[in-house]
Amino acid sequence: MERNLAIITYLLARLVVKLEGIEPDKLSEDIQKRFPKPKKITPIGEKIDAETVDRIYALYPTKCPISGRSTGKSAKDKVRISKLLMVLTEEQFTSIIKQYLEESQKSVSYIKNFSTFLNNIPDYGQPQPMVQKQEQFINAYDLVGDW
Repeated sequence: MERNLAIITYLLARLVVKLEGIEPDKLSEDIQKRFPKPKKITPIGEKIDAETVDRIYALYPTKCPISGRSTGKSAKDKVRISKLLMVLTEEQFTSIIKQYLEESQKSVSYIKNFSTFLNNIPDYGQPQPMVQKQEQFINAYDLVGDW
C-alpha cells in the first residue's frame, strides 16, 4: 500500500513538472516551497508557566465531597489545562472551576471526573434572555376561504 502511494505521488509530481516546466532536479525543493511544514501554534498573550497550571490543578478537589469517590486527576490533565490556557485566562479558568463547585454543592450533585470537566467546560458567560415564543392559532375557516 505504501509503495503504491509513493508511486502515485511520484507520478503526480512528474505531471506537475511537465505542466509547469519545472526542472526535475529542483522538484524536491519546489515541493518543499509549496508545502512547508506547519508552524506550531504559540499561545496568545503571556507564556504559560508550570506554577499557573499547578494552581489551577489544585483548585479541583481530588475526591467528590458528596460521594467520596475519586475525581480521577492525573498528569495528563495538566497538559490539557496548559492547552486550555491558550484560550482562557487564568482568572476565567479559576472562576469557572469555583462556580462549578459552588453549583454542584448547592444542587447536591456529584462533581464530574476532572478529565470530563476539562473536555466539557461549562459556559458561565452572560445569561441569555429567554425568548418567549408567540403561539399562533390558525382558524380552519381562514384556510378554506369563503363558502
